[in-house]
Amino acid sequence: MRKVIKISGTVLSAFVLLLIILPVVLALLLDIPAVQNFVVHKTVALVSERLGTTVRIDRVDIGLFSKLRVEGFYVEDYGRDTLLYASRVEAYVSDFGLFGGGLEFSRGRIVGGKLFLRQMDDGEMNIKQIVGRLSNPDRKRKGDFRLSFRKAEIENMELCLDRREGREREYGIDFTHMHLDSLNARVDDFTIDGQAIYTSIASLSARERSGFRLKQFSGRFYLTQGCLGFEDASILTDRSEIRIPYISLAGSSWADYRDFIGEVRLDAAVRHTTVSTDDIAYFAPRLRDWHLSFSEIDVEAAGVVSD
Repeated sequence: MRKVIKISGTVLSAFVLLLIILPVVLALLLDIPAVQNFVVHKTVALVSERLGTTVRIDRVDIGLFSKLRVEGFYVEDYGRDTLLYASRVEAYVSDFGLFGGGLEFSRGRIVGGKLFLRQMDDGEMNIKQIVGRLSNPDRKRKGDFRLSFRKAEIENMELCLDRREGREREYGIDFTHMHLDSLNARVDDFTIDGQAIYTSIASLSARERSGFRLKQFSGRFYLTQGCLGFEDASILTDRSEIRIPYISLAGSSWADYRDFIGEVRLDAAVRHTTVSTDDIAYFAPRLRDWHLSFSEIDVEAAGVVSD
């Protein structure tokens, strides 16, 4: 009996030791770049098969505890065109959310990104087709998703929106064929919490193919069920400087936006603002030949848009 207890104790000790050592060994193996890339490429191949399109990662580097670096991330849409590309993605995990609270990153950065949103032949957007293939309508929802970045940065991104309807404008921004480049952004405390999104935009700049240039945008942004807005926002272009203490759009739900004029409430204030019609003309081409500038503008608006 004593031998049985002794053997059982030895086996149990070995089992406990294995439980301790195995995760450490796996972590050390996964800290080897060759092993990391092998695992990632196998996983990406499975994702490509699941989606029925090309997903590719050139290289990945995962730190032992929190650092993640991905190079050459590529997703193709069902028209065999680029949907998403990032030359480099960097992230530092501060909390995996294993005990609630969601996934948290101390920092995140995307360099050389490209996002091409196209309306396909069936009228559906390419990104919606991909997301639809990933989602499982039969899966029971476990709760609201939460993701947060203390600091996040986008460097030299390109964003295109191409819809099939409409004709190209001769002048100004064509919102059915919009093309932004040199998109740079820095945000603090970016959070997705269920259906709510909020962040503080430290800086945002971009250039549209029409020639319009956003030199600097900053402010606090929030979006929740049926509502969105900015606080303490400022916009700087080549000829205009706009200060917005607050602006919000509020409906009881997103369904109200189908009747935007009749159902959505607007509250806004503009202070100490200078506006040039040359900038407005990119959105309203009829003002193209006005070449006027208005300064020290103070305006408030409140109520349903139709009022």
